Amino acid sequence: MQAHQSAAANSDEFVTEAFITLEQVSVLVHELVVAEVWADSVLPEVIAAAREIDDTTSADGNTSTVKPYLVVFHQATLANLLEILLFSQAAALSLTEEALIELADWCMRKLAWLNSAEASNHGPEVPVTSADELLAEDPWATLAKQAAKVQFDVAVISVTLLRYLSQYVTDLPVALSSRLMRVHDAPLSLVPLIHSPPWVTSAPVKTKKGKTKIKLHKYIDGSWRPLSSGDVALLSKTEIQVWLTLYNLLMEPSLRSAYAFNSSKNSVLTSLTGALTQPVLDQIPILAPFARFLHELTLSTPPAATATPPVMRNHVLSELGDQPALLAQAFVDAMIDDSPDTIAAYMSGLADTYSLDNLEDVLDPPRCVVCGDDAVNRCSRCKAEWYCGRECQVAAWKDHKPLCDLIASAVTPQ
Repeated sequence: MQAHQSAAANSDEFVTEAFITLEQVSVLVHELVVAEVWADSVLPEVIAAAREIDDTTSADGNTSTVKPYLVVFHQATLANLLEILLFSQAAALSLTEEALIELADWCMRKLAWLNSAEASNHGPEVPVTSADELLAEDPWATLAKQAAKVQFDVAVISVTLLRYLSQYVTDLPVALSSRLMRVHDAPLSLVPLIHSPPWVTSAPVKTKKGKTKIKLHKYIDGSWRPLSSGDVALLSKTEIQVWLTLYNLLMEPSLRSAYAFNSSKNSVLTSLTGALTQPVLDQIPILAPFARFLHELTLSTPPAATATPPVMRNHVLSELGDQPALLAQAFVDAMIDDSPDTIAAYMSGLADTYSLDNLEDVLDPPRCVVCGDDAVNRCSRCKAEWYCGRECQVAAWKDHKPLCDLIASAVTPQ
């Protein structure tokens, strides 16, 4: 939290300096890889085992999703912290070569996921509109949806981390440039994110008159926002990061010489010419020489390189072996029959960890659930929804009332 505030205020980044001095940035990369393996290999087993227990006991179930969600969210916390720390080149330079390779591999796995059909299916969450629908929700299905959202958030952060690596690459071990350009072919993984960005989608929104229409949405600062006609051409931070990473990877002579250009790759790369429109060049002027480069691509055949294996991830996977199911069962056993007091203690510890007194300085301003504009009014009964003004609040009331009644009754002392 303090690192977030220091970065936002451009003030003394003593948190970053502490991580560098104590040589803990590489440790964060290791923890990130462990969290990824847990989410990929253990979480599905946890959900399956917990559902089986709930199905064979009471109708209400006696397992809580709090513990697994905290582990899932830990990956997002680590990725976000690395995003803040690696804004400083000194933090990147403090990484061991092993950690650099692991971080590059992690970023490329996330880029591959962003280019998948699973990522393209993400969009604005459909809100719960009735009390019955809320009560009928399966908590483990909800956890799976939350994990998918964390996966999307983390993958978007990976674009920024990759841009940092591409920016500092000439000052980092040569194994990194070889990894990005020869092993992963990072430029070709970035091109689809320009042509078919997963952070842009169309979704229905309700107008102030209560009607529904389809609007273009863009994923900005952790949430889906409807775009006005004047905002469609504006690039988001993530879109700018993709362009800058391509620029860094292909305009740096040492990286270009490490890239095996051929007719197939040239065909993919030169397809970017159509996306380099005047509005894009106006917003990122540095891309002008990049546009000229795309027209002048020539073949290059660099010497072969020896690939460095991903030591951290391979070690974690070897330690895990064929034990995901056993580990998941141990995790589920530890959370069976958690009492309300135990769960409350977990949540209290979480609140202390993330210093909620400072949370408002970090969170984005609330937005109207109807039109997406900046919100100034909040439902006085349930405190759950925000509106830009009375007109939108009145328009939403018919759909919001059942859920509002349920939440208000739940928090009102009996």
